Amino acid sequence: MSETVNDVPSGYPVSIYMVATDSFMSGWGKASGGKSYYAVACSDHIVAADVERRMRARSEFKRVRDNLKPPRLGPNDHLHIVPAEQFTYQPGS
Repeated sequence: MSETVNDVPSGYPVSIYMVATDSFMSGWGKASGGKSYYAVACSDHIVAADVERRMRARSEFKRVRDNLKPPRLGPNDHLHIVPAEQFTYQPGS
């Protein structure tokens, strides 16, 4: 059974989602037998470009892409959505 954890506050202005397949978390835990996806809700394309750069710097994130909606989940998939302010990873840190 698929599951979505949405940590985006109600009323948050989402115009685009940056989505990646999390290769580290896929296949076990909440994504046992499926894939784990990580999505960052972005308020505009400028924020999305910065988030994309930082997501691509993470080795466990595969297939980084932009979506207008959260991705559809297959059976046993897991999706975690966070607002851009909570995605604090900085390359080289």
